[in-house]
Amino acid sequence: MINHSEVITDPSPTDMSRACLSFIIGAYNLKKGRQFVACDPSNRRGQVVFAEGKVGVITATADNFYCKILYSDGSTNKKMDSHGWGCLQFANEPGENCPVERVWVME
Repeated sequence: MINHSEVITDPSPTDMSRACLSFIIGAYNLKKGRQFVACDPSNRRGQVVFAEGKVGVITATADNFYCKILYSDGSTNKKMDSHGWGCLQFANEPGENCPVERVWVME
Protein backbone atom coordinates (compact mmCIF):
# COMPACT_ATOMS: atom_id res chain seq x y z
CA MET A 1 0.00 0.00 0.00
CA ILE A 2 1.34 3.43 -0.92
CA ASN A 3 1.91 5.85 1.94
CA HIS A 4 0.29 8.99 0.57
CA SER A 5 2.16 11.18 3.04
CA GLU A 6 5.30 10.34 1.06
CA VAL A 7 3.90 11.27 -2.35
CA ILE A 8 6.40 13.40 -4.27
CA THR A 9 4.83 16.46 -5.87
CA ASP A 10 7.69 17.53 -8.16
CA PRO A 11 9.82 14.41 -8.46
CA SER A 12 13.39 14.38 -9.64
CA PRO A 13 14.65 11.17 -11.26
CA THR A 14 16.47 10.32 -8.03
CA ASP A 15 13.33 10.87 -5.94
CA MET A 16 11.32 8.69 -8.33
CA SER A 17 13.94 5.93 -8.20
CA ARG A 18 13.90 5.95 -4.41
CA ALA A 19 10.10 6.02 -4.24
CA CYS A 20 9.80 3.22 -6.79
CA LEU A 21 12.47 1.14 -5.06
CA SER A 22 10.75 1.65 -1.70
CA PHE A 23 7.42 0.55 -3.17
CA ILE A 24 8.94 -2.55 -4.81
CA ILE A 25 10.75 -3.55 -1.61
CA GLY A 26 7.46 -3.39 0.26
CA ALA A 27 5.43 -5.10 -2.46
CA TYR A 28 7.81 -8.05 -2.72
CA ASN A 29 8.41 -8.18 1.05
CA LEU A 30 12.13 -7.68 0.60
CA LYS A 31 14.33 -6.56 3.47
CA LYS A 32 16.45 -3.88 1.81
CA GLY A 33 18.09 -2.74 -1.38
CA ARG A 34 21.37 -1.10 -2.30
CA GLN A 35 22.83 0.08 -5.56
CA PHE A 36 25.38 -2.06 -7.41
CA VAL A 37 28.91 -0.70 -7.71
CA ALA A 38 31.89 -1.84 -9.79
CA CYS A 39 33.12 -5.31 -8.79
CA ASP A 40 30.00 -5.81 -6.65
CA PRO A 41 29.98 -9.25 -5.00
CA SER A 42 26.19 -9.43 -5.52
CA ASN A 43 26.68 -9.51 -9.31
CA ARG A 44 26.07 -13.23 -9.51
CA ARG A 45 23.66 -15.59 -11.19
CA GLY A 46 20.36 -15.98 -9.35
CA GLN A 47 20.56 -12.63 -7.51
CA VAL A 48 17.21 -10.79 -7.36
CA VAL A 49 17.60 -7.22 -8.58
CA PHE A 50 15.60 -4.10 -9.39
CA ALA A 51 16.60 -2.29 -12.59
CA GLU A 52 14.89 -0.41 -15.39
CA GLY A 53 11.79 -0.14 -13.19
CA LYS A 54 11.35 -3.92 -12.90
CA VAL A 55 12.21 -6.79 -10.59
CA GLY A 56 14.28 -9.54 -12.14
CA VAL A 57 16.95 -12.17 -11.67
CA ILE A 58 20.52 -12.09 -12.96
CA THR A 59 20.97 -14.87 -15.49
CA ALA A 60 24.61 -14.18 -16.43
CA THR A 61 27.46 -11.86 -15.55
CA ALA A 62 30.35 -10.49 -17.57
CA ASP A 63 33.43 -8.85 -16.08
CA ASN A 64 32.69 -6.76 -13.00
CA PHE A 65 30.51 -4.14 -14.66
CA TYR A 66 27.83 -6.02 -16.63
CA CYS A 67 24.97 -8.45 -16.09
CA LYS A 68 22.07 -10.03 -17.95
CA ILE A 69 18.65 -9.82 -16.30
CA LEU A 70 15.42 -11.72 -16.90
CA TYR A 71 12.57 -9.62 -15.52
CA SER A 72 9.43 -10.96 -13.85
CA ASP A 73 7.33 -9.84 -16.84
CA GLY A 74 9.40 -12.08 -19.17
CA SER A 75 11.40 -9.27 -20.75
CA THR A 76 15.19 -8.95 -20.66
CA ASN A 77 17.56 -6.07 -19.98
CA LYS A 78 18.47 -3.48 -22.57
CA LYS A 79 21.74 -4.19 -24.34
CA MET A 80 24.34 -1.62 -23.28
CA ASP A 81 27.74 -3.27 -23.59
CA SER A 82 30.01 -2.56 -26.55
CA HIS A 83 31.32 -6.14 -26.54
CA GLY A 84 28.19 -7.71 -28.05
CA TRP A 85 27.36 -9.76 -24.96
CA GLY A 86 23.83 -8.34 -24.65
CA CYS A 87 24.46 -7.13 -21.11
CA LEU A 88 23.28 -4.18 -19.08
CA GLN A 89 26.13 -2.00 -17.83
CA PHE A 90 25.76 -0.91 -14.19
CA ALA A 91 29.20 0.64 -13.64
CA ASN A 92 32.00 2.04 -15.76
CA GLU A 93 35.27 0.27 -16.32
CA PRO A 94 38.34 2.31 -15.25
CA GLY A 95 38.85 5.23 -17.61
CA GLU A 96 35.38 4.90 -19.19
CA ASN A 97 32.56 7.39 -19.07
CA CYS A 98 29.72 5.39 -20.65
CA PRO A 99 26.03 5.58 -19.79
CA VAL A 100 25.14 3.12 -17.03
CA GLU A 101 21.86 1.80 -15.65
CA ARG A 102 21.28 1.68 -11.92
CA VAL A 103 20.87 -1.84 -10.59
CA TRP A 104 19.70 -2.41 -7.04
CA VAL A 105 20.41 -5.64 -5.21
CA MET A 106 17.38 -6.96 -3.35
CA GLU A 107 17.97 -8.95 -0.19
